[in-house]
Amino acid sequence: MSYNILAYFVYLFFMFPVIIRIGQICYANGLVYVMQIFNNDTQLTLSTNKILLICYYLLNLGYTLFSIGTWSQIHDMAQMFADLSSKMGVLLLLLGVIHIMNMLVIVYVAYFKKIKLNQ
Repeated sequence: MSYNILAYFVYLFFMFPVIIRIGQICYANGLVYVMQIFNNDTQLTLSTNKILLICYYLLNLGYTLFSIGTWSQIHDMAQMFADLSSKMGVLLLLLGVIHIMNMLVIVYVAYFKKIKLNQ
């Protein structure tokens, strides 16, 4: 088995569960914030939160699979570990940036709504 195929399996084996777990955590804990934005409209909040989760999965799992096609040839075990760590690191940073962007949007929307309500 080539090092590339082994690296692909290791990458997918570790990253898919991480992506799915982070999605579940954000889905469960983000419900409170989305509920406040939609003035406790449960149906709209649950629907929106599910759409956000689906978009999160599509974006991150899609990027994970897409990025495999961009890898160069791996020639030895040391290069495999270096490539795996950089690819996993980039994906984890991407997950963090997306989470921060989502929280900024939620804060902005909540702030904007508060200003509109006070006028």
